[in-house]
Amino acid sequence: IEARAKYGVASGFNSEAYIGNGSNHRRFRLGETNTFSIYPDADGQLGVAIVFGALYLHREDNGAFQIHAGPMIHKKINDWTIPIILYAGLPLALELSDGRYYSGSTITLGGILDWPVFEFPIEVGLGLGRMESYAAGGVMVRF
Repeated sequence: IEARAKYGVASGFNSEAYIGNGSNHRRFRLGETNTFSIYPDADGQLGVAIVFGALYLHREDNGAFQIHAGPMIHKKINDWTIPIILYAGLPLALELSDGRYYSGSTITLGGILDWPVFEFPIEVGLGLGRMESYAAGGVMVRF
């Protein structure tokens, strides 16, 4: 279970903070992710963005700190009754845990059903190296 807050800092720049518990060996997480759009998805072409952020994880009996950054492509499709934003990313990560550094990446694929008041995100990530695989979905309410 996780709670998120997303804020549009400026046109093309969003920041998102999150806090949550986990399953299996993940006990707690607190982090933030920023998305900076380099090229918007306009005129029928894909948008390009940079994603970067930091995350604190508590696993079983120790903590870990991760920083991540990488490219993302995205496209909003308005042809359906409900607009959907599709995206794919490949952030690289560096983790500090127990005085050691680890690296890895996550192949990330997702979509957001984009209603005027609600967003319904769904995302899957395939962990490479030390990073973990996951599947996530939820409901976000705009204020």
